[in-house]
Amino acid sequence: MRPILKFAGDRLQVALMLVLLAACSLNVMFLYARL
Repeated sequence: MRPILKFAGDRLQVALMLVLLAACSLNVMFLYARL
């Protein structure tokens, strides 16, 4: 695999993790707001 593709894949993986983290924190905030 070309280094450029590997670099893009790593960046995509990091972005995906950040999105999942943001979604989890938003869910927690909504739960606390509902209490």
